[in-house]
Amino acid sequence: AKEKTPLTPSSRMFLYDEKNFYSTLRRRVKEELMTKTGAASVLEATGPTTSMQAACAVVVSQFLLVHQLAARTGSKLLSSIAGFLLIGCWGVGHNFMHQSDIQGGYWRYAIDLTPLSSHAQRMTHALSHHLYPNMHCDIECYALEDLLAFIPGVGKNNNVVMKNAYPAVLFLAGIQGVFGKMAVFMKLMKHKGLGSMSLAEKAYILPMFQLLNYIRFNGVRNGLKLFTIQMGVLMMLFVPIGLSVHHSAEEDDDGGLKPRAWHEGMPGAQDTFGEHQIAATSDHTIWLNNGSFLGNYLSLTLFSYLNDHTAHHLFPSIDHSKHSLYRQTMLKAFQEYGIPYRTNNVVSLLLGFHNFLKKRTVTEISQDIQNIG
Repeated sequence: AKEKTPLTPSSRMFLYDEKNFYSTLRRRVKEELMTKTGAASVLEATGPTTSMQAACAVVVSQFLLVHQLAARTGSKLLSSIAGFLLIGCWGVGHNFMHQSDIQGGYWRYAIDLTPLSSHAQRMTHALSHHLYPNMHCDIECYALEDLLAFIPGVGKNNNVVMKNAYPAVLFLAGIQGVFGKMAVFMKLMKHKGLGSMSLAEKAYILPMFQLLNYIRFNGVRNGLKLFTIQMGVLMMLFVPIGLSVHHSAEEDDDGGLKPRAWHEGMPGAQDTFGEHQIAATSDHTIWLNNGSFLGNYLSLTLFSYLNDHTAHHLFPSIDHSKHSLYRQTMLKAFQEYGIPYRTNNVVSLLLGFHNFLKKRTVTEISQDIQNIG
């Protein structure tokens, strides 16, 4: 086996070679997509299928319908269901956020119906998390490190209060995120003027229209309560779904807990981009992603399409609906290059996220890494 170059907080360079795993897989996937789709361009070959477009339309429409019913009736149950349906809206926006504006159109703004922002996540999620998942410069790790320690570190452990209170924190994070987006919108409008703001910047305000809709039919107090329930349910469900594909623990041979995915500071660092993406990512329920309308709809509605996550991390700009076309080629490449890969049970993965946060002991990083300036 080849000797791995250790990755440290000061080495962010992956090794690239035209004959290595990732370069080879990219060529094979491109050829297969071009052949199977009969497309005239790579943009067309990697873009969404008709069934995916239809599934996205249903996913966004069902949220808008249930939200309107919740506002008109004042139903807490319907506002909770609307929060659940926002999981799919984030999935729609996330899928198209990674694609070109020409290819994705307005679909990426579905994220902006949630407390998150397509404008911000194109910078943080795409340029930080996707390049360096589970490393010190992955913003989706270090943004929470002071509260929930994902990455091994010096003298670090999970905050005892947060370990027990994180469900309540997730619930409140929804409303906090919305008002945070409103603050960004107001700041942009002050400095640039509404007419000079891009559509992505204006989209920060979309959740406030939902709040105003609740207030319109239910008054300020009850409207704010219903809106908080909607966004709170979303965050309580979505955060475990989203983070468990990178941060989940399982029992080891000694009865302890070990992370399913690699995190910086652990042994076994990969020195190439493709192998790192695989090591730092977990999949589940990939059989749903079979290219059909139903498969696209269920993957979006239930999991934000994060169930088929390894392929997405390897090729983020390829539409999720196209992953099934090259899956066998990808799996054969894993086997050819001796790269470990497995799928997980979704329930055990979600329970593993709970274990990762509440029961995991944070391992200190090595002295060599501590001494790096």
